[in-house]
Amino acid sequence: MRLPHNLISEIAKNHPNWHFKDNTQLVNYDVKDGASKLFLVKIEKNGQKKTLKYKVAVTASNIDYIAMN
Repeated sequence: MRLPHNLISEIAKNHPNWHFKDNTQLVNYDVKDGASKLFLVKIEKNGQKKTLKYKVAVTASNIDYIAMN
């Protein structure tokens, strides 16, 4: 699945020279709270691997991606 452009830009800015390897979007549904979304993004650089977690925060005028780690 393709990541949102804003999230790609944020990761590239915070992790220069790292390469995207894989990503997953988790969606949990709750009757009272609605849907909550989480992106897991795997990146790699010179044999080092990281898994980044981003929670999606939706407001009336904006969508933000909050780093969880």
